[in-house]
Amino acid sequence: MEVANIPTRGFPTQVPGPPPPLKDNQKVLTLGEMMTKGQFQVQEKPPSRFG
Repeated sequence: MEVANIPTRGFPTQVPGPPPPLKDNQKVLTLGEMMTKGQFQVQEKPPSRFG
């Protein structure tokens, strides 16, 4: 990961512009998958709170 030469704006661990390798993404699921499988699952349990 050559992030040393790239100025990171708001993304200290990610490279601004090109997305990280899919291999790393698939290990921890994509951001969208994490949101849907993680947060959405928890939100669907107590609908009265978020509804």
